[in-house]
Amino acid sequence: MTMTSRGVCFGVVLALALVGAEDSKSPEEPKKKEDGPKKPSTLAPTVPYLEMWAFVYGKDATLPKVLYVPSAAEEGDDAKAAKEPPSWLTTAAMGFKEGRSYSAKFAFVPPKDALRVAQRFGLASDALPALLGCRVAEGGTGGTAHLLKAEEHRVGGGAAVRAVKSFVKELVAESVDAESALPLPSFPEPTRPRKQASASLEEFTHESLPISCYDGPRPLCVLAIVNELAGTGCPESVAELARRFRNDKTIAFGCVGAAKQTEFLSGFGMSSSELPALVAVKGGRRPRAARMEGGLDVAPMAAFVDGLLGGGGTFKRLSDGLPALEPPYLLDKDEM
Repeated sequence: MTMTSRGVCFGVVLALALVGAEDSKSPEEPKKKEDGPKKPSTLAPTVPYLEMWAFVYGKDATLPKVLYVPSAAEEGDDAKAAKEPPSWLTTAAMGFKEGRSYSAKFAFVPPKDALRVAQRFGLASDALPALLGCRVAEGGTGGTAHLLKAEEHRVGGGAAVRAVKSFVKELVAESVDAESALPLPSFPEPTRPRKQASASLEEFTHESLPISCYDGPRPLCVLAIVNELAGTGCPESVAELARRFRNDKTIAFGCVGAAKQTEFLSGFGMSSSELPALVAVKGGRRPRAARMEGGLDVAPMAAFVDGLLGGGGTFKRLSDGLPALEPPYLLDKDEM
C-alpha cells in the first residue's frame, strides 16, 4: 500500500470516528419555559374585605352575587392557605357569562379576610369554607343570602361544578328556599374623598377691585397691598393663605400692586413706607376696613383671618368710602 493510500484510509477512519462521537451525544433537551405569575381570575376575582361593599352593593347591585369564603388563614400559615379561587368555582362561573353580559357574578374572598367576612354573615370559623349566594333588595340596601350545603361543594371536581351551577340557577330565578335565607349584611362603604374647593385669589385691577372685592359675591374681602406695579401678581404667602381658607365661601382673597397709588393708600390711612400690608374690607352702604400690621407671613395672616371669622378684629368705618385705584395710564401720565 502506498503512502497516499494509507493517508486516505486514515482520514476516512478519523471522520467516521468523529461522526460516531457526535451521534453518541444525547440531544439537548428543550428548555422549559419558566412559569410566570398567574393572571388573576376575571370569572371569580379576589375581593378583599374593604372592597366587599362595592362588589355586593355597588355596580350591578341587581345581579345575584356568589361569594366563596375559604377557610381562614391562621397566623404564620399564609403560604399554605389557598390564595386563588378553586378551579370548580371558575368553571361554574363560566356558565353565567355570555360575551360581556353576566346573569350572576362570582368572587373569591382572600383567606386573610375570610373570618371577617364570615362574621358579617353570622358564620363561625368551623363553617368555612362556605359558598354564599346573595341578592340585594330593591332600593339597594339589605337583602338575603343563601348557603349552599357544605358537602355539595367541598367534594370538588365535576360534582361541585354541577352543584354550584344548580344552586346559582335557583338564585337567579329567585326560587331558593326563603326559609333558609340569612339577612344580607352591610359592609364598610368606601371612603369618598372630599372634593377640594378651588382657592379664591385674584390680582385686582382698577376695574375689578370694586366689582370683585368691594361689592363682590362674598361679604369679606381680604386684600394684600404690595409696593409693586400692577401685573406683578400676588405673593406666594397670600396664595397659601387663600388655599387654607378655600372651603370658606364667605371670604374672597386678592392683592393689589399699589406702587405710585398715593391716593389709594391714603384712603386706607397708610403710606407706601408701610407696605406690604393686609387689609380686610367689608363693602355695602357702610364700608369698613380692618388692617393687620407686621408684613405678609402666613401664620399671622391666618390668625388675623381666623380672628375676623370668630367675631374679633376691629373694623373702622371709611367716611370717604372705599378708595379706588388709578388706571395705570394715568400713573404714567403723572410722570411726564
